[in-house]
Amino acid sequence: MPGDDLAEIVQVERRGDAADASQAALAYYREAQLLLLPAGAVWPGREAYDRRMEAFERIQQKIYRLQPSTPEAAPPTGFGPAAGAFAAPGARAAGLQVHTRVDRSGLSGFHRL
Repeated sequence: MPGDDLAEIVQVERRGDAADASQAALAYYREAQLLLLPAGAVWPGREAYDRRMEAFERIQQKIYRLQPSTPEAAPPTGFGPAAGAFAAPGARAAGLQVHTRVDRSGLSGFHRL
């Protein structure tokens, strides 16, 4: 069970605050977050967990301020419906043609998709 001594984590966070470059600061902040909430940790009580979550959120806000905001990324090309994929019913467009034949019912046909 991890201890509730946050002194080491505060030191790592302060190194991030004092870093000259944003990439160095980000590295310190992420290290502090990993120390705050290590995977699989069980906390002795709600209060200890809440203190760690507050510190985690405080550091997360510092990370957000350091990272440049980027416009929403466009979806990757080649995925999703093709242009015109939602054509009106009965509209004719070039596309895949499928020949179907059902022997038992006597139905057969040539369909354009």
